[in-house]
Amino acid sequence: MEYFIDAFTKYADFSGRATRTQYWMYILIFTIIYIALAALDAFLGTIFLAAIFNLVLLLPSISIATRRLHDTG
Repeated sequence: MEYFIDAFTKYADFSGRATRTQYWMYILIFTIIYIALAALDAFLGTIFLAAIFNLVLLLPSISIATRRLHDTG
């Protein structure tokens, strides 16, 4: 969970590098939370929980992906 929260502290920082572990742990936790919210949406018959989650995490996701790409040479 530390890697996921770390992405929020650097949510608008597009410089620097992100390690493989930081990136993949962020993606793993993001996916688990998204699947849980999508299942909850399906159970409740709504579509806004997963959509709001995606919108909130759009900028941190782009930021950590950019920092990971800086490390690829």
